[in-house]
Amino acid sequence: MKSLEIQQERKFCQLGFEYLKGGAPRYRIALQKLHMQSKTERPYYSSDMGPFYQWLRECYDAPSLKPMVDLTCAHIFETYPTSIEKEVFGQLPSKQNWFTMRDASKLTGFGVVFLKKLLGHMNGVGESDALKRTDVHVDELDSAKSYWSSLMTLKEASQSFGLPVRQIKALQDRGVLDTIKVTSSLRYAKQEQVATLLRKVTSLPVAREGQALVPLKAFCRDKGVGIPRLIELWANVELEGALFRGEVGTGFQAMEVAWDAMCAIDRVQFNRDLQLSEVARYLQISVISVRQLRNHGYLSQLKKRNVDTNRIKSYISKESILAFEETYVTLGQMSAKQKIAPIHLARKLDDNDIPPISCGGEYVRVYEKSAVGWEA
Repeated sequence: MKSLEIQQERKFCQLGFEYLKGGAPRYRIALQKLHMQSKTERPYYSSDMGPFYQWLRECYDAPSLKPMVDLTCAHIFETYPTSIEKEVFGQLPSKQNWFTMRDASKLTGFGVVFLKKLLGHMNGVGESDALKRTDVHVDELDSAKSYWSSLMTLKEASQSFGLPVRQIKALQDRGVLDTIKVTSSLRYAKQEQVATLLRKVTSLPVAREGQALVPLKAFCRDKGVGIPRLIELWANVELEGALFRGEVGTGFQAMEVAWDAMCAIDRVQFNRDLQLSEVARYLQISVISVRQLRNHGYLSQLKKRNVDTNRIKSYISKESILAFEETYVTLGQMSAKQKIAPIHLARKLDDNDIPPISCGGEYVRVYEKSAVGWEA
């Protein structure tokens, strides 16, 4: 202040008086305005307050200035990162409210960049703006640690559900689980959502002897239905009364499914050539079996180009499916009509010496209608 010219000194004094005559509220507004006008990369109180700070530092111990010093210190401690061991105008903060990102990183164990992106994700801020942050409030740190501890990796979710990671991603894509991305394409799941689904599995009615039930994996394989698709229907209460809890299996693998569970829900509209997965659902066999039937001439494949994406997809012709149905019936179709679990029906057919058709030396659970006395 001693280096200021008399005109500048009077100008600053007049400006300060305009704020001070409004009392403590107006003085606080002035301090907040200085903070908001900060042009430094990381706001710091000495640079934000400029000459006023220099003046107050020279005379803060004057008794007449104590109310002003108290208000200034309260503002600094509430607004800027200040160490509880460093005095400001002769005062120490009772607690540290703000931390630099480097100090926050040491406290949380998060990397500086990761912490910025995590806070940005939590607050709905874009990555470029999130990376500009220089300070973090203590309450935000607690929230960040709590939020991070509420997430789990897809590998952990995979172990809980008894499903491969790719199927956990499919559940997220279908909206069964929320997709959480913090720093990159790496996905996370919410622990509470995973726990809720697991509780729903354990609350399923226990499977009873004599019911036509099939373990989840076998059901989806034989029906040509993706496990994520079935779980989505169950989560949306579209398979009420069709799923039960078995005695073995982890997570979803403990589920057993009524054999005719998806007959009405996933019925394929057979008015065109079908993709392999659609043929599997329509004929109630696995996709692998469809490929074997195709490879050995029972079904005919077509290649079609998508004009929008230029990708080529494989289809089974409608005519070959109709011709196939004239002569053959699948184990799944017979099971659905007779309401018998396919494994029990397969044993019955084997006991009666009724063989399935052979595809290159491997049996596919497809039978000639004349051999099983099938009438549609």
